[in-house]
Amino acid sequence: MDDDDFEVVSPTLDGTGQNGSNPSASNGKQKEIIYDQEVAAKLEDLDAEIDSVQKQIVELQKLKDSVLRERRNVYNAYLKSLRPEGSGSSRILGTDYTVSTFSWSDDIRLAAMSVFGIPSFRFCQEAVINAALDGRNAVVVMPTGGGKSLCYQLPAILKPGLTLVVSPLISLMTDQVFHLQEVGIESELLCGSTSREDSNAILKQIRHGPASDDQQATVTASKTRRNQHQTDGIKLLYVTPERIAKSKTCLSALQSAYEQGRLSRIVIDEARK
Repeated sequence: MDDDDFEVVSPTLDGTGQNGSNPSASNGKQKEIIYDQEVAAKLEDLDAEIDSVQKQIVELQKLKDSVLRERRNVYNAYLKSLRPEGSGSSRILGTDYTVSTFSWSDDIRLAAMSVFGIPSFRFCQEAVINAALDGRNAVVVMPTGGGKSLCYQLPAILKPGLTLVVSPLISLMTDQVFHLQEVGIESELLCGSTSREDSNAILKQIRHGPASDDQQATVTASKTRRNQHQTDGIKLLYVTPERIAKSKTCLSALQSAYEQGRLSRIVIDEARK
């Protein structure tokens, strides 16, 4: 070896070639002094491994950036799907349905008071009604007598089309249909005790809609906004699960209403195991 292959170093020089007491250490990479060829070969292998790892880190970082971009694209596409173009819906994550600032907020309060005589809502009622009017699917858990029925009756009144209510409680459905008809809301019940003649008449209206356009022409501008959809046929149809499961005629009529865009929502009331 020549003298140029060696360099005098301080005893404090560590294995990385850094000398803490040497001011020139911060000015660039210092020359490492190796007297043992075996150690030099080992260090050379380690340096090569470090370079390889560094290249892998660069490639992994590129892969990470690519995956993050894909994740953002998937999430943004999901958010976009919650608000279809031209729908005017506020269906987006984070919507606060407890507020009374929706375009229909005045209508639901007016309808609640004028139709049902209810001056204010109970806990969660207004939020569920807002979500229903915004086209959201909802699972609502309330205690008996908590006011679940109002959560779908008001949207049924305020929106065009038919609301199908499936419930096993015939006495409850009978009572609700009676009170709805009493306040002028067209509602019907299909169960085992419904006569064939009545069933056929109800299903005919479900299948074909209102009997004639003359019925809708009777609505005048002087009527309140809550009445504007009350002449587009049956607003609420109450049906037992057995009738849905066993009557092909009933399913066919509902299918026709759906294909014509008149089946607005389906409600499972008193859902049980």
